[in-house]
This record gives sequence, structure tokens and C-alpha cells, in this order.
Amino acid sequence: MEACGATTRQRRHCECPGCRENRQIEVPFRTCARDRRSAHAALAVTTYSNIIDNAPFFTRLAADDQGYISAARQEEMSHYNLEASVTHKQSPFTTFYFPKKMFDDAQTTLNTLVTLEDAFIAAYLVGVRRFSTADLRVTAARIMGIESDHRTLARVVAPGVATQDGGPVENVTGIQGKITSAKLQLQFAKAKESEGRFAEAAAAYETAGGPCSA
Repeated sequence: MEACGATTRQRRHCECPGCRENRQIEVPFRTCARDRRSAHAALAVTTYSNIIDNAPFFTRLAADDQGYISAARQEEMSHYNLEASVTHKQSPFTTFYFPKKMFDDAQTTLNTLVTLEDAFIAAYLVGVRRFSTADLRVTAARIMGIESDHRTLARVVAPGVATQDGGPVENVTGIQGKITSAKLQLQFAKAKESEGRFAEAAAAYETAGGPCSA
């Protein structure tokens, strides 16, 4: 259903059926004001915390998969504290907005998680090259490697999603509905090729830049 002509800010409060249908989820990042420093880490902590606390599929994951997600939250909290120690600055953001069904639908949760981790990796990669001090560049490099592991985590967890939660989730793409990593595109292409789904394989190879892009 289409929303009315309200602006993004107005849609948060508009009660027309279209705006209610398309409204994003507003989730606060809860911390004391003096500790609001890292927007990236704050968003990550908020995301993992709400998966653990509010996503029904989380409760039905295997214990080891639940442990992986809980450990990811702890790592993101460590990133938050680490960045706070080197930046000495507050984050201007204390509330984040997620897609509809973010914590109700496992596919949406995992797709969004992959997209967020892709964005975090890209941001920290820029930091490795452009941050003004050696301490900040080293910090960015350390965190970037862990964010890459977290992106993989979403795909590791996906097959363990229970049937009643829409599982097993076979394809985790991103909120745009497509895989953006060249290496993952190649893996996807090879899997489709082995299944005899050559049109999908060819499209994935093309997106990745060819079979030898890795």
C-alpha cells in the first residue's frame, strides 16, 4: 500500500493506512548521554540486542548459534568502548530506524544484518586509509576484520532458522534483494551452476565480474 505525500519525518506520526503500512521501526539506543560516542558501534549493539531480546526466531536457534549472536553483541560493545577511548567524542545518534518486520521476520533480519555489516566494513576500510592518527587507523583495521566475521555469521545462522520461522533460510542477500560481495557472488554462482540453474549462475558471474574475480 502506498503512503500519502507526507515527508519522511511526518510519516512517523501520520495515521493514514499507507503510512502505517510502510512505517519503519524506531528503536532507541539506550546509554547515558556522556557515553554516546560511536554511531556505527551503537547501531550494531542496538541491532544485536534487539535480535536477542525481541526476534522470535532467535529463541528457536540452536544453542551454539545463539551463542554466536550473543558473542557478536559483546564484540560490538567492545568496539563501542574502544572507539570511545580513542575518539573522545559523542555520537549524535541515539535512535535508529529499521525496515518493517526487522525483528519479526528472520529473512528480513538476516538480510538487513548483512547489509549493515557490508556498510560497516566499507566505513572502516575508509577509516584505515583516511583517519588522522595511527591509533585510529589501527582501531579501524582491527574492527573491520571482526565485522567481516559478523557478515559471515548471518549466513552461518540462516540454515538453522526453524521451519515455523520461515527456515531454513537458504539465501541471505541484503535488504536490496541481491548479493553485493564479489566473492559471495562467485560462491552463489558456483552453487547455482552445480544445480544446473545456469541463467542464475551466469547473472551472478556477471555481477561478480567473471568466474576469475576472486
